[in-house]
This record gives sequence, C-alpha cells and structure tokens, in this order.
Amino acid sequence: MATIVRNFEIGSIHMPATDHPTAAVRNFLLAMQENNLQYELVEIGDRIVLGDAVCEILFVDNSMPANLNATCIVIRMTYGDQSFLFMADAESGIEYALEWERATVLRTGHHGSHTSSTENFLRQAVPEVAIISVGVNNIYEHPRREVLDRLENVGARTYRTDEHGTIWLASDGTRSTITFLRGE
Repeated sequence: MATIVRNFEIGSIHMPATDHPTAAVRNFLLAMQENNLQYELVEIGDRIVLGDAVCEILFVDNSMPANLNATCIVIRMTYGDQSFLFMADAESGIEYALEWERATVLRTGHHGSHTSSTENFLRQAVPEVAIISVGVNNIYEHPRREVLDRLENVGARTYRTDEHGTIWLASDGTRSTITFLRGE
C-alpha cells in the first residue's frame, strides 16, 4: 500500500482503525503522512460509489483487535448484473457471522488459507469465478488443497496469482473478461 500511495494520485482512502506495529502498516501510515493524505474510517453498512458501481462494507472491526486479519474490510461491489465479493484476510469466524448473497466473482479470503472459504460460506456465495492472491512457493503453502476442492465443488473457475501472474478482470456489468499479465 505504501508503494501505491507514493506512486499514484489518490482521491480518497477508506480503511479500518489500525495501529498494528507491522512494518507494512507503519510504512503505509508513513506514506500517507508524507503525502498529506487523510483517511475515512469505514463502518459496516457504509456505501462507496465508484461511477456506476456501488461498494458496500459488509464487515470491518474498528476495535483494533490483536489479530490483524480481523481488521480486514469485506466489500461487496455490485455493477450492473454482476457482484464482486472482496474478502481481504477474512477468516471463518467472519464467514460464519454473516449471511451471504451470491457473488459472480469472489476474491477469496486469506490467500486460500484453510481458515477461510468455508463450505458453508461457499454454498451461500456460489461464485462463478474465484481469484486467489498468493505468492509463488509461499511458506504457508497457500492456497490449501481443501480450499481448492471446496471451490471446485461449488463450480467456481479458480485463478491464482502464483500460477497466472497478475489477474486483470474487466466487467461491463453483464459479463467479465479475465486477462493475465505475466511478469508483473
């Protein structure tokens, strides 16, 4: 995030309350300060309009829990007839806490960890496409085989950044196209 803040013009930043001492969080907050950027604290139910797309905050925990994954923002974006569910680092506790609508595209939670993309959650969301953001040969062995099996069982076409590189998804509100950008 610090790289994005330092290299792109930013209109607004929406984020949870956080003061976690990780290097990534410190660097992000420093980059915001260097660029005189403020952020808007998001709350469950907030709506952010991006052109014709509407993003709804389904989950955020602003109590600053010790588990950094619990501070993630879960967003449902609707655009035309399509819906996109961005799970960030959401784990099973978040998945079980909510009722889920169907999603055309799912950006899986927690990099395909066994702690996310539970069977109950996937039966509700029933994504057509699942995208897993994960590093090549990562030490966590993500994505986990059981998560890939669960995605297959609900009929999701699964794409992974460790296998496909950068995944570029474009939608016209009716259909989506996916392009892979190698070497990104």
